[in-house]
Amino acid sequence: MKKLNLKILVLFLVLIGLILSIPSIAYLLVHGNIDEYNGQNYYFINQNGQAYTIAGAIIFALVIILSFLFYALILKRSNEFKNIKTILLVVLLVGIMFMVCLPNTSTDIFYYMGTGRLLQEYGENPYYTNISDFLETGVDDAILAHSGYWSNTVVPYGPFWTIICAFFSLISFGNNTLLLYIYKIASLAIHILTCYIVYKITGKKKFALMYGLNPCLLLEFLTNVHNDLYLVFFVILGLYFLKRKNNIWAALFFLTCSILIKYVTVIIAPFFVLYYLRDKSKIKKILWCILYALVVIAIVLGFYMLFFNNLQDLFSILDTQQGRIKDSIYLLMLNFRLGDWTTPVNEICVVIFAYAMILYIVIGFFKKEKFSSFMNDIKSLLFILIFGVLTNLTSWYLSWFFIPIYWLKPKEIRSILCMQFLYELTYVYFFYVHSDAIKYQLIILPFIFSVMALRQIAIIIKKRKENINCKKMKSLS
Repeated sequence: MKKLNLKILVLFLVLIGLILSIPSIAYLLVHGNIDEYNGQNYYFINQNGQAYTIAGAIIFALVIILSFLFYALILKRSNEFKNIKTILLVVLLVGIMFMVCLPNTSTDIFYYMGTGRLLQEYGENPYYTNISDFLETGVDDAILAHSGYWSNTVVPYGPFWTIICAFFSLISFGNNTLLLYIYKIASLAIHILTCYIVYKITGKKKFALMYGLNPCLLLEFLTNVHNDLYLVFFVILGLYFLKRKNNIWAALFFLTCSILIKYVTVIIAPFFVLYYLRDKSKIKKILWCILYALVVIAIVLGFYMLFFNNLQDLFSILDTQQGRIKDSIYLLMLNFRLGDWTTPVNEICVVIFAYAMILYIVIGFFKKEKFSSFMNDIKSLLFILIFGVLTNLTSWYLSWFFIPIYWLKPKEIRSILCMQFLYELTYVYFFYVHSDAIKYQLIILPFIFSVMALRQIAIIIKKRKENINCKKMKSLS
């Protein structure tokens, strides 16, 4: 069979993005704004009829399958790209198509818009005042009224993200549709910049393509506009300064920016420091670790205290999202009426995560490890965190794996990409709303993650056994 021309493959991926965007373009042409848009793609064909929603489900499934198929084919032909400029141009063309599409499987972006508006326009502290309560005062504001699912909660994100949201609100002049596309244009720019930084770190065009054209990232970062894009961007920028520039202060600064968006990336900080101090004596490691930790903590607390009256309020807000069980192994347990087991199982996973975190840090402290070993440790911690600790599991969390993915083995990379594909495919139920598809999704999605998590645990155990056996062989020889 004759190979498809690389330009044809890229064109097909652009067309897939265009097909996904056509309903959004039609919606904007008909309505002129997003004031009444419900944040889900029920409008894909027609929300008033079983046959139409089946057609919408089939089209969306084909979009996901074909986008990942052409993505895989393009990755295999990565060496045919002349240079990084050509890759960035391709990412721009494909990215524009996905950017035009209105958010369809998540309403988080509308919550970002609302919290930014609440702070910038009305001077309300979104860490103490939620949008729903503020609207009850009689305020008539299209952006606030369109804030989606999370409008009855205070902000669970870091203060740096809240400041970014307020800035975007300021330059939108109160226009709902303009504000959405300010977020989207900014996301596209950061997506392309991250793609370039990945290339600068790895020196490989394939990894730049792996990030830039990944359908899961295109859908979650450019279509649904999740702030995890900024989280990944700042960590990868920090990795660039650590790995290529050997500048720990710049690396920690950008990592701190990421922590101030979502605190989850704080788990990466010890690995940054231990890698940088790998050639130092143990005493110097201890002293420098204390200094770096104090600086990072001071910056983080300084930003948080711009919005919080006391530390108790700060710590209470960090658990906001954990009160909701979604798409995780705990959802599977609830489905099989094992709700009483969710809390103890989650507590066990937290203990395992803490144990693994301490273990990896101790190993890194006493042993001079390669950079790839640190990244593999981060990957293992992310697996435990995402599949065991977090109860509110969502597809965009899988983007966190793009932090260590460039130093993993091919089999592990394929597993991560496979997870992304399966997760995005399960979103077909959004387009098949009049059926029982959502009931099947409740079982299938957590089951997929359970299998993947068990597989990862088996890989970790096998790797540790191999290391132990190697040490025994060396001691015998």
